[in-house]
Amino acid sequence: MTHLVLEEFFQGWPPAGKSVLHIAPEECLRKLLSARFQTCHSADLLKKNVDFQEDLQDLSFPDSSYDALLVSRVLTVPPNLAACLDEIRRILKPGGVAIIAESYTRSRTEEFGEWRNDRSRIIGLDLIEEISSRFGKVEHYFSGRYPGEYRLDNLMRGEGLPVDDYPDPVRIPGKGFQDLVVIAHV
Repeated sequence: MTHLVLEEFFQGWPPAGKSVLHIAPEECLRKLLSARFQTCHSADLLKKNVDFQEDLQDLSFPDSSYDALLVSRVLTVPPNLAACLDEIRRILKPGGVAIIAESYTRSRTEEFGEWRNDRSRIIGLDLIEEISSRFGKVEHYFSGRYPGEYRLDNLMRGEGLPVDDYPDPVRIPGKGFQDLVVIAHV
């Protein structure tokens, strides 16, 4: 899904000559990012095969260090979500973008107040409001905009029946929920 979004987004925001920081990098995106951006760095707090060992809540990079930052399925982990969003915004250059892919399965984010199953929270659609409060423009890329053979629809079953109690606009009636990638512009 993120690959599809990036290919579409790059048509109007060319990454040539720009820099990207890929947080908790997925191998499947490294080739694309390295080929498109002049500078492609990776960072993670625990992974060893990255350029920088960094905590997303307190990045060591100077203000306005990167043109783009990509983070996917990570914001459920760090205890301080607000600090993560502030750091993402801080290190982006004017005209930069944050590409944020999460599973939005609730209307409101559920904070655990403790560490559960390697997570601090379940992400809700209210995260988009938090992102919007820090950025000038926010775009939404739903998986439903792509051909079925390429998109990831999360088809959920409980006791043999479809689960579709997810919030609109991610809900797929009678099936589950669709993915959403948010691109936030500085």
